[in-house]
Amino acid sequence: MTVRALAELGQGARGRIVELRLPPGRRALPSSPLRPGASVYVAEATGGRWLHVRIDYREYSIPLGWPRGC
Repeated sequence: MTVRALAELGQGARGRIVELRLPPGRRALPSSPLRPGASVYVAEATGGRWLHVRIDYREYSIPLGWPRGC
């Protein structure tokens, strides 16, 4: 299995979140869609500052600098 950061995936890529790495002292909220096991589809990766993804059938815009190690 190849593990890559969510920000490195291109448009049309599919995958599953295996790990979430946050800065020290930060943690994800229980309601966060970014959690291990979640199914991810990259709907749009325009090369800009945002990544548009579908996580478990809902769409989100995520800043590229944030999703590291997902």
